[in-house]
Amino acid sequence: MDNVPESIEAGVYPTLIKKGTSLADVSGAFNAIYLVGDAIGPTMLYGLGAGMMPTASAVVSDISRISSLYDPAPRLHVDFTSSPLIKMSETSNKYYLKFNAHDRPGVLGKITGRLGRHGISIESVIQKGRHPEGGESQLSL
Repeated sequence: MDNVPESIEAGVYPTLIKKGTSLADVSGAFNAIYLVGDAIGPTMLYGLGAGMMPTASAVVSDISRISSLYDPAPRLHVDFTSSPLIKMSETSNKYYLKFNAHDRPGVLGKITGRLGRHGISIESVIQKGRHPEGGESQLSL
């Protein structure tokens, strides 16, 4: 089959998105789906998504838009059933982690050490609420 992608990455999960991109500007009651395909390039589906009726309407609209990507004739049939999904463990994403921790020597080292043992790289660390006597601080990674 010529129309079968080698693999597909699909998921619903929180992740950091670069500021100023169309997907990052989605807010309020709106939802978006961002697709990238060899034949269509980057495509974003955008609409209301909060509440029963807006959600149902958005789902139907998204399905309609996705199907219209393969028009006009001749119709392009894409068989996703024979394309393997990429495992989440094989993807790379950015996350924001926030910890409330005791402000004592070694606490940050324990957190970063555990993340490192699981192959998680840290881009930056911000500590708010410095307490030299060992009170609680907020760590953002």
